[in-house]
Amino acid sequence: MIFVGLDLETSGIDHDRSVPIEFGLAIPTPDGVQQLAQYNYRIGGWKWDDDYTWATRWMHETWAWNYRSGEVHKIPKVALEGLRTVEEVDVLIRLILDDHQSPTRSDKAVYCMMGWNVAGFDRPFVQKHMPLTFERFSYRTIDLNAICYALAEPNVRSYDTIKNRAKQYAADKVGGPEMQHQAGWDAATAYYAYLYLRDLVRQGDKVEWM
Repeated sequence: MIFVGLDLETSGIDHDRSVPIEFGLAIPTPDGVQQLAQYNYRIGGWKWDDDYTWATRWMHETWAWNYRSGEVHKIPKVALEGLRTVEEVDVLIRLILDDHQSPTRSDKAVYCMMGWNVAGFDRPFVQKHMPLTFERFSYRTIDLNAICYALAEPNVRSYDTIKNRAKQYAADKVGGPEMQHQAGWDAATAYYAYLYLRDLVRQGDKVEWM
């Protein structure tokens, strides 16, 4: 199994009405788990309908744009004009995954998604809109929030403390200016946050929290 950081920015949070507008992926290179190949692709070709209804969705293949989500990812609609379609990005990511796959591995689903709420949020978008990419992923995922909750202990270490330390460690590893909610940056920091949390699990009570 190859563990990869994955993150999406989307036009909204509803999997039925919204679509991916940016795809981020971080894959460990043959140099070892501390070296990452990082990818970030914005996705265009969508038709938007601000007065979204089910009728317009099915008749005209239009999608909803949630302006609250836009305030988070800060990607304007105009920035998506003329970009690769989701079908084109799907093919591209599939080729990237196949290129990174070890030639000794013949099984189809060799990658495991890792991220913050990756199973509940990102994975359904990939499954619906990027089927070629989705085929390469296992049904197993690693949700970093779940690890933080598992490590939390009352009066010793809180969920927020663990998560903040993991994110700070990851940001330091990636380096450069913080680009939170840029999918490629978030995918890379998710990967390093996993390494930090994995080491915490292995160290157990040896970790100093005060």
